[in-house]
Amino acid sequence: MKMHHPVHPGEILADYLEGSNITISQLAARIHVARKTVSDIVNGKARVTVPMARRLGRALGTNAGVWLRLQQQRDEWEISQQSDEDLQDIQPFERVAG
Repeated sequence: MKMHHPVHPGEILADYLEGSNITISQLAARIHVARKTVSDIVNGKARVTVPMARRLGRALGTNAGVWLRLQQQRDEWEISQQSDEDLQDIQPFERVAG
């Protein structure tokens, strides 16, 4: 089953900031990170990590889990788009019955 192309959490964040008249610089200052860190997320160049999800949740009045789920959906989609050719020489361990 093909997964749909989920948006990067940065797109959701960009929409939220725009709708709230909050700049990237303002958010970065509020959550105590570099402007580039927020900019990279907004532009889809960086992932939302656990610490960042906690900061976003606190500053924006959302749950950190929301940001983590968005990132996980994106990560799972990216995995589904990749070929396993580079993994062909990795032999899996045999399972031992316990």
